[in-house]
Amino acid sequence: MAEKLPYFPLYVDAFDTDDLVIPMTYEAEGAYNALLRFQWRHRTVPDDLRSALPKPVSPEALEQVRPCFTVLKGSQPSRSFNPKLEEIRERVTRRRKRQSEGGREGGIRSGLSRRSQAEANLEGKLKPTRSIASSSSSGSTEVSTPQGTEEQHGLSKALVLANAKALKVREKTADRKTKEAGLDLAAEVVFRYWRDRMGFDPARTLLNEKRKSRIIARLRENGGDVSELLYVVDGALRDDWTMGRDARSTKPYNGTQTIFRDREKLEGLLALVPDRADMHPYLEVGDAQG
Repeated sequence: MAEKLPYFPLYVDAFDTDDLVIPMTYEAEGAYNALLRFQWRHRTVPDDLRSALPKPVSPEALEQVRPCFTVLKGSQPSRSFNPKLEEIRERVTRRRKRQSEGGREGGIRSGLSRRSQAEANLEGKLKPTRSIASSSSSGSTEVSTPQGTEEQHGLSKALVLANAKALKVREKTADRKTKEAGLDLAAEVVFRYWRDRMGFDPARTLLNEKRKSRIIARLRENGGDVSELLYVVDGALRDDWTMGRDARSTKPYNGTQTIFRDREKLEGLLALVPDRADMHPYLEVGDAQG
């Protein structure tokens, strides 16, 4: 389950200059803020906005607030949400996850650094033993090394080689985990874009293992191109059959199991969006404000 964030940022200039907020009375602004807090806790608000407000509010104030919320398609009972607040939730969530991944990767690098230092210290301790063995054997034509020195030297060398091999394995494991974490994050971005553009209920439409594995499989095929999968969603929105608008369609076929089914399906939907940029606008907005 996604982590519940205890706060959301308020972009003061954007709020005060919003065309829907400017004409609001102070009563309407208070009701609007209360509804935003309700949505932050519950993901959506009742379509009957008054039922989410514990304090009395006039019908006039509610009429001023109503345009700030969009009805969630297919929700029973009917629910609404403020799209801008959900965009803020995504940016905050991505930022916290990047910080968490950065801390984890820093811990891995720190652990590898300590391991390398330990290996170097061990190698330094073994050098005197090797010097004694070399000087003893070169100073006489007879074998005059102390008893057990050659065996100890061979054992120490084997230990160094074993530790070096273990270090390489750990480095490869760290790289693999970093790549997997990157794929997980990319899959979450694609999933959220698909879910919100299709109008699914954020509280009920979750990124389970089947959806994640399907999206990650497509990301592995295209070299991790997140923008391409976002354009696939745009193409699906333009396709009458996929969205159930075709007269022959009995229902929408806009689930991840259809849209991200295989490479051939992706290419068909991408063909419906010929004017694609290298970076999808959704990612540009996230980077600029995240």
